[in-house]
Order: sequence, then structure tokens, then C-alpha cells
Amino acid sequence: MKDKLPPLQGLYYFYQAAKLGSFKDAAATLYVSAAAISQQIRQLEEQLGCELFYRQHRKVMHTAEGHSLFKELSQGFEHILRGVQSIHNDAEPNRLSISTLPSFAQHWLVPRIQSFREQHPELSLLLEPNNKLVTFQDDSVDICIRYGEGQYPDVESRLLMEDIIYPVCHPLYQQQYGIHTIHDLHKADLIEDTWPDMDWSLWLNHVGAPIGTRTLQYNGAHFVVEGHWLCRVLG
Repeated sequence: MKDKLPPLQGLYYFYQAAKLGSFKDAAATLYVSAAAISQQIRQLEEQLGCELFYRQHRKVMHTAEGHSLFKELSQGFEHILRGVQSIHNDAEPNRLSISTLPSFAQHWLVPRIQSFREQHPELSLLLEPNNKLVTFQDDSVDICIRYGEGQYPDVESRLLMEDIIYPVCHPLYQQQYGIHTIHDLHKADLIEDTWPDMDWSLWLNHVGAPIGTRTLQYNGAHFVVEGHWLCRVLG
């Protein structure tokens, strides 16, 4: 038996593969390739001088040595996890911190907060209106609500609601520029928010209308609404 401890990464990869019974599932859990799992375990087996798995087509099974190692590693990694959790325990476990778009907070979320508080009086709420995406590793945020297609890296996203998108303008502006169908929108000054995933070019392309000129962009949907009224007054 060698006195030198094998690399911790190889041991942890083995632990996950043994727990899940699959190199593929372990790879998905650790966000690496199945080949990386297989290579680390193969190197571990070479260092220990024994086979740790019986490799089958869709799953792997412990050998006697693999079962013994997994049993000991399970206790070890569980101790490590408890130690880490004890350091990172939430200082305010009853506070729910929500990062959301200022426009969504103002027009949808805030009017409904009282109803939520009545259902969950044990929770305190912190709203953080912000257009910028947060990183849950660096920010003390529990939930991030954004408008878009949900394709954000390294997070789990869930659809909250569908939305209906359509162009609007003031009747006087419509009359002045002769805007009667979506194919007339290229005549208009298009105002849009810089942050959401949906913009005028995507929408016009989806409905098969010519793309116009985007003359005004705002950082936030609430500014888009205000910008619409400002343009109408100045016009």
C-alpha cells in the first residue's frame, strides 16, 4: 500500500461515479466530459494498483476494492461538505433576496408583494432592481428574474410566464408618418431597451417586416415608456 495520497480530484471523480453508477452521470454532475471522468479514474486505478469498477455498456459497478474505497470516501466527503456548509451558512435564512428588472419590479412585482407577505409572514424580502445579470457565486441573491429566452450560463432558469409583444405608438405619430401595418414600421423611429433578449430586429424578422432605424435605446424598459412620451411631446 502506497503512503502517498492520490490526487483529491481523482478521488472525488471516483466518488461521484461510484455514487451514481455511471461515468456519464458523474460527468454531468461535475460539468466535465465523461472522458475526463474515465481518465481520472484510470489514473487512480494505476496508482492504487487495482481495478475499481466493472465497466458495462451503460453503467459501472464497484469491484470489491472499489466498494471499500467508496465506503470510506463517502464518510470523508460528507464531513468535508458539512465543514464547508458550516462556514457558508446563511446569516439571514429567512430573508428572500430578489434581483429583478426595475420595470418588472415597479409594474408587476411590487403590487403583488403584500399578498405574498400575507402567505409567508415568516420571510423578509429584499428587492434589488437591476438590469445587470447577477452571479450567484458573488452576490447574496436568492432569485434573479429577467426578461429573455432563459439561455444564461451556469444557472438553472425556469419560465415564469409568457409575454405578448406588439408595437405601439401615439395616434398622432401614426397619422403623421403613415403607419398602418407592420410593413410601415421602417418609417418610424424605433425605441427599445438595450437589455432584454428581444429587440426590434428579432421581432421584425419574426413577423417578416422590413427593419427600420433604431434611433433611441434606453437602459431599462421604464425609460423606454418615458422616452415614448418625450418623443411625442417634442415631435
